[in-house]
Amino acid sequence: MDSRIEITYDVFEAMWLITLIDEAGQRVGKPEYYKKKEKALQQIPSLKKEYPDIPIRVYSKSDLLVAVY
Repeated sequence: MDSRIEITYDVFEAMWLITLIDEAGQRVGKPEYYKKKEKALQQIPSLKKEYPDIPIRVYSKSDLLVAVY
């Protein structure tokens, strides 16, 4: 399965965005926005419980991949 969860910084919204990406690279469901990166990162444990087989990728403000969970 190539699905993944991405935590990225949306420069237009100036917020951190958690998005589920499907195998075709399309966003699935409604994205969740957070003002602070720490708040977005706090969601990782619950996301891992909900989607145990899907990798979570965290990107910096400059869109560099900084972590995979």
